[in-house]
Amino acid sequence: MSLQNDSWRFLAFLCHISNEGSKLHRFFCGNVETLEQEGIRDSLLDFHKEWYSANIMKLCMSGRHSLEKLEKMATDLFSPIVNKDVVLPDLSKPTFPYTEANLG
Repeated sequence: MSLQNDSWRFLAFLCHISNEGSKLHRFFCGNVETLEQEGIRDSLLDFHKEWYSANIMKLCMSGRHSLEKLEKMATDLFSPIVNKDVVLPDLSKPTFPYTEANLG
């Protein structure tokens, strides 16, 4: 969908040339072809198992219903999410996306 969009192409280029250890050096979006790669579903399921935890989630609801109704909906829909006590990684010391080698 974004093949003809210069902004997306430029972002993909910046990601591609960035330092492999940085958070920028990753795949942002795909298509049917990229999603059909072997192991992609298992990778997504593993990500879900590791990171889908109530303790690192936030919820914001808005609607025309009463506050009581919204609260009941939130409780019914989101209480089943398990708290896995996930500890988020320390991102205060970033790996810089470009090094001398990446900049040429």
